[in-house]
Amino acid sequence: MGKLISKKTYEFYEYITAVLISVGMVLFLAGSNDYIKMTDNATVSSTSAGISGLLILILYMAFDSFTSNWQSELFRVYGISSFRMMAGVNLFSLLLTGVSLIQQGSFTTNLEFLLQVRLVHKI
Repeated sequence: MGKLISKKTYEFYEYITAVLISVGMVLFLAGSNDYIKMTDNATVSSTSAGISGLLILILYMAFDSFTSNWQSELFRVYGISSFRMMAGVNLFSLLLTGVSLIQQGSFTTNLEFLLQVRLVHKI
């Protein structure tokens, strides 16, 4: 991601390290049991769980590396302060969490819980 976003150059050993970490993750996922016990009598094969787990892990690594490189580029190009960056990240986290809670129909339940905790602990 650093190469794509910031046009950074890396040493050969850094590419080898990235490949070795990726291979280690694949080996870790491949070493799971044949079946993973789920609720009640349902089971799922480790192949489908391994593929979805690998996909989620790859997406996590891609988005995580994109975010850190993108933030570094914003710091460099626009001179954004750390305070503004954190305020922006927390604002978008709040908005995405709020939308998710509204879609699930549990926004009011969570808001009531927050108010109860606030009143009990006088935050």
